[in-house]
Amino acid sequence: MSWKGGSTRAVIQDLFGIHTHTVMLAATGMHVGKTTLSLGVFKGLEKRYGKGRVAYCKPLGQRFKNISLDDGRVVKVDPDVEVLRNYFKLNLSWEHMSPVVFPSGFTRKVIDGEIHTAELLHKIKDAFTSLATSSDFTLVEGSGHMGVGSIVNLNNAQVAGALGLDVVIIAPGGLGSSFDQLALNKSLLEKHGARLRGGIVNKGE
Repeated sequence: MSWKGGSTRAVIQDLFGIHTHTVMLAATGMHVGKTTLSLGVFKGLEKRYGKGRVAYCKPLGQRFKNISLDDGRVVKVDPDVEVLRNYFKLNLSWEHMSPVVFPSGFTRKVIDGEIHTAELLHKIKDAFTSLATSSDFTLVEGSGHMGVGSIVNLNNAQVAGALGLDVVIIAPGGLGSSFDQLALNKSLLEKHGARLRGGIVNKGE
């Protein structure tokens, strides 16, 4: 599919007449409970929309494990995707749920021109479109903080902007530090045209 013009959600609306329901759960960093909260949110969404009507995608993965497919191929998938897919027994494409991962040596290949960022973003847009047009709600999970992936010019904020996602950011407890981290991440979102819809302070003391 050609991805010229507006955000992916806007293109889906124009081409298919489908208003997509979606949100990105992101974080100010690692180990703040993002995946645990994603499990809880996904369960709540299934109660509202029904089993099999909610999709999940983690566009960027910092870690990966190899998954063997029925056709004999082996794909690299973020471990969080495997946890959520198996827990909820989802019948979704591994490659759509985890379209891009950053294995060892990935950054060097991008810098050397062996991998092109535009092609990676195209994969993410195609994956999101497939999920969003076949479900009632698509939960998107970020990877680390909003700036993860900046070295290859493809970070969480850029993905959110390109897809047209509203974002909810999870921050650790602590009034001053949480506010500071949220402000930094909000600035990056605004730079790339994504909207911060709210924040969750997790592990508060």
